[in-house]
Amino acid sequence: MPNYKSLVEHARALLSQHHDFARRSYNTGVVAVHYAKGSSAAFPGDAVELDNARPVVRTEEELLEEYFSGTAGSALDETDKTFLAEVLNGCARHRLALEVALNAFYVQTGERLLRHEYNLYAVLFYLTLFRLADLTFSRLRTILLSYPPANAVPFARFVFDKDRITGMLQDRWNLLLDADWVQENIVEPVVSCLEPASELIAELDNKAAVGMVVKRDCGKQPTEQAPFMLTKPKPRRIPAPNEIVPNVARPVPRSVYKGTGEREALEKTKADNRAKLKEAYARSDANQFAVVHRKPAVAARAASPPVPPRPRIQHRPVPSNLREVIPVKLTTTAILREDALVRKQKQEQLAWLNEVEMGLKDGGEFRQWRDGGRAKEESDKKLEMERRRLEIQLIHEDAFEAKQELLKENRERAAKILAERITLRAAGESERKEQEEENRKRVEEIQGMAEEIQQAKLKVTENNLRIAAEITQQTKQLREQAIAEQAAEHARKAELIAEIRQLERSIPSVGTIVKLVDPTETSNLGLLSEMSVAELQERLLHARVQVAEDEERRREEIGLERKERVEMIGRRLREIEIQRNERRRRRRKRAGNERASDTQTGSGLSSPTPNLEATSALDWLREKLQAKRTARLNAQQLPVRKSPTRIVATLPPSEWSELDVAERNHHARLRRRNEGPSEYSGSGDSGDDGNGSQGWEAEQGVVL
Repeated sequence: MPNYKSLVEHARALLSQHHDFARRSYNTGVVAVHYAKGSSAAFPGDAVELDNARPVVRTEEELLEEYFSGTAGSALDETDKTFLAEVLNGCARHRLALEVALNAFYVQTGERLLRHEYNLYAVLFYLTLFRLADLTFSRLRTILLSYPPANAVPFARFVFDKDRITGMLQDRWNLLLDADWVQENIVEPVVSCLEPASELIAELDNKAAVGMVVKRDCGKQPTEQAPFMLTKPKPRRIPAPNEIVPNVARPVPRSVYKGTGEREALEKTKADNRAKLKEAYARSDANQFAVVHRKPAVAARAASPPVPPRPRIQHRPVPSNLREVIPVKLTTTAILREDALVRKQKQEQLAWLNEVEMGLKDGGEFRQWRDGGRAKEESDKKLEMERRRLEIQLIHEDAFEAKQELLKENRERAAKILAERITLRAAGESERKEQEEENRKRVEEIQGMAEEIQQAKLKVTENNLRIAAEITQQTKQLREQAIAEQAAEHARKAELIAEIRQLERSIPSVGTIVKLVDPTETSNLGLLSEMSVAELQERLLHARVQVAEDEERRREEIGLERKERVEMIGRRLREIEIQRNERRRRRRKRAGNERASDTQTGSGLSSPTPNLEATSALDWLREKLQAKRTARLNAQQLPVRKSPTRIVATLPPSEWSELDVAERNHHARLRRRNEGPSEYSGSGDSGDDGNGSQGWEAEQGVVL
């Protein structure tokens, strides 16, 4: 079902743009006096300003085409567009007959309705008088109920008055149209709907009366809601000048001809920064390769006075429990994961033992081949690292040469840019002087125009005062009219409130009617699930007892499952601890065997053969690096030393003694580490054997 109220509003907006109806909505015929209080923002209604750029008189086809192509008419379908076209053309064709009804309607209502709603009532009169047979009374009733009763009740009372329709209005229509056509197409459809129209009027009156809210006298002044400060306040109007200020020419500032001195200060700052940067570059170039160098002890003592030794820091002793095995508390997930890994290794070890027993393979040759491969990989890795180190040093030498070339090119480019800058600065200075001369002439012209501006300001001020007086007079008239309408509205509301209070006195007070409730009775609705309140409470009690029993049973089952799981985890943790102790014992035994084999001369694998090709490539890289360093130092006129070639610095003897002590401590730590493996080196849970191999390893039929 279409939304007829929306269509009526669209038709109202179309009539507001028609040249015959646009000027009927206003007293002046140019602009709207005010908007309706409850009008929707989607429909501008009759408050439309005429566009003087377009022709005042336009055809209905042009209005429809422009409206349907706009934002408001883009969402309409073909049926709605057809309805709006028929309404617009019908209102334009029967304009004189509609004006007869509208003028009589506004005279009858005593000018209480707004002229802004003229086009709305024009659409309603057209649908009621000329299209009631096609529209049907039910749809017209829906349209009138969608509007406020204050607007719909006067219209319904006027148009469905039999004496008025068959009397004064019919006589005037007969002067414009054919009498038989008026009787058949206008009067008879309206007269046939008088009975349902009376019911509609009564419903609208009831809606207007019930919608009123009784105002209770509470003895306090009602709270007045202050509007939100959503926008900034309007700026205060500048008062009219009391006296005319004479036009006094201001002197030209001195900076217009002599400048402000900012350019000279900026140039001086740039020069200072450039000098500081050159000094920093010179210091960095002189100390680019400076490192620490040990001077002879005799020369150091003669050069500087003896320095007392620095006090040694007393460190705290090493804790006694540092080498003890601290057990780590494992989570359930870690225990299950390690237990699964142990079981998997056991299965693999059993499979390996079965294959050895059957004579399929032996692990001794494989271990020998694996150890030899590892040693060869270590030697190749060292040669590769040495080759990369030499290549990186060659890249550094090439980068230094490229940097020197780039610095030379930058110096030449900087000299060229400096010469161009001097030329451009001289040209810019001449242009600046010309621009300052032009600015001075322009300032003189502007000062001559100041007097004319003052006269124009005085004229604008006089016009503003005259317009303000006119607006004040119009505002006063509108305010008096609004006060009169408000007084009439208050009188009508007071009468309605008195009637409502009279009706309230006949209604019994709250709490006088008491109805007894029997908890054993049912609702007697004929449903299978009917039960009384007492039966419902009893069933609810049984359901709660059953839920409590189920919770207790489930709680016992969960406790038993938890106890069994804890026992299983403890059993597996004991098995894991046994396996760890066995792995620690095997690692200590294997470490002792390796130390014994290292002390023997004939034991161990043969050392890998050196890679002659890689060695020759390294020698060639060293020779090339030494040649590049020699060429660079000769270019810098510095003494040539063997690799590494550096410019050295010196340290005082006290710091050399600290370096010697640190070196001796480092060698002592290395000797202690090589004497034997620490007791706690293999106590971790991961099974690390100290050789960089993580995880589990099979050796001689035992899981490690």
